[in-house]
Amino acid sequence: MLALARRRQANQAYRRIHPTTMANASIFRGKYRFTKSAIDDLVLITNPYLADTNPNGMTISKRDQVLIFISSLASNAFQSVLCDRFGCSQQTISNIIERVMYALTDPIVVAHYIQFPIEDDSWRRRTARDFSRMAGLRNVVGAVDGTFIPILNPPNSNNSFRCRKQYPALNVTCIVDSWGRILYVNPRSSGSTHDSFVLEHSTARRRINALTCPQGYALIGDKAYKNDGRLMTPLARPVTRQEKLYNKMHAKSRVIVEQVYGMIKRRFPALTSRMRYEPAKCARMVLAATVLWNYGLDKGHGVQRGRGPINNTYPMPLLLVMYALL
Repeated sequence: MLALARRRQANQAYRRIHPTTMANASIFRGKYRFTKSAIDDLVLITNPYLADTNPNGMTISKRDQVLIFISSLASNAFQSVLCDRFGCSQQTISNIIERVMYALTDPIVVAHYIQFPIEDDSWRRRTARDFSRMAGLRNVVGAVDGTFIPILNPPNSNNSFRCRKQYPALNVTCIVDSWGRILYVNPRSSGSTHDSFVLEHSTARRRINALTCPQGYALIGDKAYKNDGRLMTPLARPVTRQEKLYNKMHAKSRVIVEQVYGMIKRRFPALTSRMRYEPAKCARMVLAATVLWNYGLDKGHGVQRGRGPINNTYPMPLLLVMYALL
């Protein structure tokens, strides 16, 4: 009986810190990936979804809640490590991460920061002009590619999430413009799904196929995709000088999507190590990371590539695609 009557343990006392009081701005941006002013604006965006501050002063402020979520993406640390850093319990960290994640993946927020206005003719001309200045390839409105985001293998999944690199992952497909801005993202596909299948069944593909414009606007992708009038892929066996030139221009234009994947995984290392959540929550975390990426571009937190002159002499991509299919 005495063994069953265990005395209740005393509550754990935490030392609450406030990272925004950090004097060194460069160290703050290195830890939390954004400047203090950008964090303040991000708090205003997520403000309706976060818990209000309690008058007793024990509730974590909304600014610290945003910093906790960014820290989880920027380190992929265990929640027990984050609770020691911010001076709160592990359950509080878990609740905050989920609350901020749902705030950043709200349809209104996603629609504001991730837009693919392919039906807008002025947007198509402007985007094609920017791609032309990269390598000279005309009428390109986006570069598409897929990447694997490692996750823990879900129970009873029958290896449906195991990718071709032999680890469980999500197959994330993105379309980016020449400035590195993400125009479309689909983070919900399993690792065993092929890149071409993900794109063919996406809303972005259906919107592109529904276009009736005769200008020959198209996406560019690698050899994993099907070559047709709306998607250009490199020639498998280039022989002539023009074919080799096309492949070179294609590679220089398409490399921007590879660079975006590298930079976003560098900024948020949680995307490179196995995320310790269920697949649906991992997909939301990836979507939140893409929203933060575009938000960072709006705030000037991104590398801008140089541009050359506009190419007005190179043949239309649609003609090259028809030639490649012969």
